Parts: sequence; structure tokens; C-alpha cells
Amino acid sequence: MGLSKVSQYGDDITAVRTLNQAVRVTATDTASLLHDSDESDAVYENALGKREQYRVVASGGKLFVLLGLLLSSAALLRRWLVPVR
Repeated sequence: MGLSKVSQYGDDITAVRTLNQAVRVTATDTASLLHDSDESDAVYENALGKREQYRVVASGGKLFVLLGLLLSSAALLRRWLVPVR
């Protein structure tokens, strides 16, 4: 399901943050000088975007499931309450 993808990209984000923190720990004043833009930034941004996309898709799926259950239960209730003519 979509939730496994959300956790997968969350793990990617955590891994990149851990690597970046190891670089930034040496000197807090010059963190921006020590941290050059590299491939880990691209991986991080890609993982952030994909995780947000899968969150939206998963929440939209839940919304449609709830809507379907509501409509189905309303139809069953109507069928039970209104006699067939």
C-alpha cells in the first residue's frame, strides 16, 4: 500500500539527514561552508517530494473508501427501509 512508500522515503530522508549532520558537527559557524551541494541534496529533495506525493495519494484513497462506504451503507439502509414496489 502507499504507506510503505511513505516510510521508505522517510527512511531515505533520515539517512541523508544523518550524513549531513556528521559533516555539520565539526563547526557550527561554518556549516554552510562545509556543506557543498552534492548528490545527497538531490536524493533528499527527491525523497521529500515523493513522500509528500504518497501521503496525498494515501489520504485521498482513504477519503474515497470512506465515501464509498457511506454511499453503500445509505443504499443498503434505503433498500431496507423503502419497500420495493
